[in-house]
Amino acid sequence: MDVIRQLHLIVEAVCPIDGVSIGRKDDKSTWRIDFKTEATPAQQQAARDVVLAFDVFLKEREIERLEERQARRKVLLEAFIDTLDK
Repeated sequence: MDVIRQLHLIVEAVCPIDGVSIGRKDDKSTWRIDFKTEATPAQQQAARDVVLAFDVFLKEREIERLEERQARRKVLLEAFIDTLDK
């Protein structure tokens, strides 16, 4: 699931919205929530709080960690194979 869809679903869980948009990933002031007319001020604040807490870079960091683990495993496997060849 892409990041914008994740954000939409999480915000929608606390507030009626038409949609969300992410301008620059690293600048939440460029992000927008389009509230439905029936959204109460409390719901709108809850949606803003969700956006502030949302970590847009989480998936990228998870991928980096997985790639690092795979690289370490490859090195270990190659070292193990080298010991078998001797």
